[in-house]
Amino acid sequence: MYLQELKLSNFKNCQSADLSLSEKINCFVGLNAAGKTNILDSIYYLAFCKSYFTLTDRQNIRHGEEFFAIHGDFHFDNDELHTISCVQKAASKKSFKCDKKEYERLADHIGKIPLVMISPYDSDLINNGSELRRKFIDGVISQFDASYLSCLLNYNKALQQRNKQLKYFSENRITGCLRRCPVILFLRGITLPLQNIFHLTGNMCHILLYTSGIFVIRILSFRKLLTQLYHGQKKFS
Repeated sequence: MYLQELKLSNFKNCQSADLSLSEKINCFVGLNAAGKTNILDSIYYLAFCKSYFTLTDRQNIRHGEEFFAIHGDFHFDNDELHTISCVQKAASKKSFKCDKKEYERLADHIGKIPLVMISPYDSDLINNGSELRRKFIDGVISQFDASYLSCLLNYNKALQQRNKQLKYFSENRITGCLRRCPVILFLRGITLPLQNIFHLTGNMCHILLYTSGIFVIRILSFRKLLTQLYHGQKKFS
């Protein structure tokens, strides 16, 4: 599979571009700040539905414009040609399409165009902490295992809910008491209703998860719990 043609409109500093690419090696040559990295980022967009560098999609709209658009024609190994399109307007949500058909879930697109970005910042994978390495490995595995991606998305969602709850406790100075809040986890298409009890004592917080039995774990091992559930283990440590 290779990218046959790439079209950009108002993407970052690029007002308009139409590139025909080789199925082998392509080299981009230009002065600093000419937009070479932005071309690579646009290709990353078509694979992952987001920018490699920017967290907010609207920040990629060229200054003074109302939208950006990225279109790529991909030639697959079975000789099929598919057009992937990403359009972000300033006043609406992002539109992502394959052959003019919009995705209901962006996660359904991940893995169709396997891609790994190589940049000078890759040294951070060695020099920095384990969180960055986990993120990199998660991104690679998610392209080849849809169930892993689904579990990862739901884990991140549950983590955000937990952090929001802990922030509420902190802002309202709730300590030394039990707070109950329901949580639903979705693993391999199976809904597991789990009830959480947050027990805060000073700076220590534990989560008690129970269905048929009661499991006590620290919040830092919440990811371990999901991993064990993902692999079908019935006993938890």
